Amino acid sequence: MVPSPNPKRSCLVPAILLLIAMPVFLALAVALTWYAREMAAQSRLNDRTAKLRTQGYPVDNASMQTYYTDQTDATNTDAWLAILEFLKSDEFNESIKANPRLPYLGNGMDMEVHEVPSQGDWANERSVRDFLKQWKRLHTDITQLASASPNQKPVRIPIVFNGFKTLLPHVQEKRTIARLLSLYGSVALRDRDSAAVRAAIESILGTNQIIAGEPNLVAQLVSIAVDSHAILLLQQAIEQDALNTTDLESLLPKVMAATTIGDEWVAMLAGERGMALPGFRNPSAAGFDSPITLSRYVDANCYLDIMQSFQQIERSDLDEFRIQLKKCESAALASMNSGWLAKMDSALTAQAVPSIAAVGEAFVRRAVCHRLAAHGIGLRLYEDRHGRLPESLNELAEFSLDLTQLKPPGGKPFGYRVDGTTATLWGFNPRTSESVPIDPPVTTKDQADASSENDQWVWNLK
Repeated sequence: MVPSPNPKRSCLVPAILLLIAMPVFLALAVALTWYAREMAAQSRLNDRTAKLRTQGYPVDNASMQTYYTDQTDATNTDAWLAILEFLKSDEFNESIKANPRLPYLGNGMDMEVHEVPSQGDWANERSVRDFLKQWKRLHTDITQLASASPNQKPVRIPIVFNGFKTLLPHVQEKRTIARLLSLYGSVALRDRDSAAVRAAIESILGTNQIIAGEPNLVAQLVSIAVDSHAILLLQQAIEQDALNTTDLESLLPKVMAATTIGDEWVAMLAGERGMALPGFRNPSAAGFDSPITLSRYVDANCYLDIMQSFQQIERSDLDEFRIQLKKCESAALASMNSGWLAKMDSALTAQAVPSIAAVGEAFVRRAVCHRLAAHGIGLRLYEDRHGRLPESLNELAEFSLDLTQLKPPGGKPFGYRVDGTTATLWGFNPRTSESVPIDPPVTTKDQADASSENDQWVWNLK
């Protein structure tokens, strides 16, 4: 007799097959959904990068090369390269090692930045002056080059753009130039040589011509660091009343040139974006620290949205700039962390977007430092003309200093207090405060709330 089929077993087989097939169908559905999203995102990305190209912005290595070339000038490239290479030489660096107590350049563990005393005994004077004499020709070459700005464009230093693998040459040597010029300027300040002090300040500012054209975040931060050496030397000269009227008048327009956040902000973001975009198409080849190998077009659009928001920030008002910085930063973090899918869609964006708000604050600090410096120059010009310091900063208007355009963030003007033949001019550190305090920030080292960073924000005119 043939056994009759078991109805329960007949129903069980299809169910088992369905259970086995379901993960495959789900995986296929997920893959198809992902593919569809990526293809749509790729189409959008292509449209957006095409638009960026028409606007003159870089979107890959080749256009980065063109963008950088268009913004720079090669007239003095070879001369600057020779100097930068020499600063790496054993001859130059051995001369520094032989003088570990050199201000700005030495490597003594207890070295003070302000090691050149304005007057009185100076234990290391002979060795420092011998060092400066040894490199007088180098100093002259740097000074001459720093004062030359053909076509008003930054100097072109050869860079081979390769996404996030791009190498930035001579970063340390660019800092060394600023330190070397600061040393020459500090000794000139001790000698009360107004023209030499002015030349040192102008040369440090001019040295930024070999940095300012590099459209990337690192170069711009180095530029800000170099600029701070010029403002520090100027502050010391203003405090000691070491600059004559002619040299003050020469420095004022150069200081005024950096009292706002200029086009270098847009160029920096454009360059960062141009170096990052190739990585979304080929993550493993473009320098991303990620095991991801497939193209990431949804991710790329997320990145473009964030970078565009920062690039569109209004730069004319420092207060509004800072407000929008924080808003863009908060919005970027929210968009990348709004759920598991958002985190997946922005995995590379999280790596590619630096802390732009922090970089923006560095741009703000430079602008505020230059505004404070413009006030300091104005005070000494007023004193030279009238034989006394002004009672109020408003009196600086006679030098065409529009104080409404030179105010710091926070809605309050710079602080100013005159006491006979001396005066105190002060601002505030935007990194730690929101507006100018009623009294000068504490700089005396034996007080609990003192900070070495406050020194640059308090100018004591003697």
